[in-house]
Amino acid sequence: MPNHTPLALLQQEGSAEHVEKAIYPLDVEDKMEAIIGEPSVSGTFAAYFYKFEDHPAFLIQIHTQEFKKSPDDMMESLLPHKKYPATSYKSEEVKIGSYRGILTESYQEYGGINLIVVTENVLYSINPGVQNKNLTQAEKEQLKEDLVKLGNLLNY
Repeated sequence: MPNHTPLALLQQEGSAEHVEKAIYPLDVEDKMEAIIGEPSVSGTFAAYFYKFEDHPAFLIQIHTQEFKKSPDDMMESLLPHKKYPATSYKSEEVKIGSYRGILTESYQEYGGINLIVVTENVLYSINPGVQNKNLTQAEKEQLKEDLVKLGNLLNY
C-alpha cells in the first residue's frame, strides 16, 4: 500500500484546492445518483448533499483524524470487543479500496449508520446526518451501500 500523506502536509504543500483534489473528489454527483452538487471542503472536513427520493436532502460529512497506532491496532480498537460484543449497534468490516473499514449501524431509534475507513495513519469518518427512525429498512440498506461507494471514491 502506498504511504498516505497526512492532510496537514498536503495543506502545507499547496492550496485548499490541492487538498480537495488530493482527497475529496469533486465529481461524485456524476457517479452517485443520490449525491447533489459538489462537496463543501474545508481542510480536514468535507460534506456532500445526499437525497433519498421521498426525504429532504441531508449532509454526509467526512471528518479526518490522524492516529499513531498501527492500522491493525486501530481496527481492533474500533471493532466490537470479541468477548463483550456491543448490544446497541452492529459493526461489520468492509473493504474500501486497499484499506479496511468498519460499517456501523445503531439499533437505537436516534442512532444512525456510519463508515470509518482506516488508512496508514488517518481515520476517515463518513457520517450521514439522518437518524434511523426516519428511514425504512430498504433506505438503511441503500444508505449503507452508498456510504461504501462514497468511501471507495475518495482518493486516500
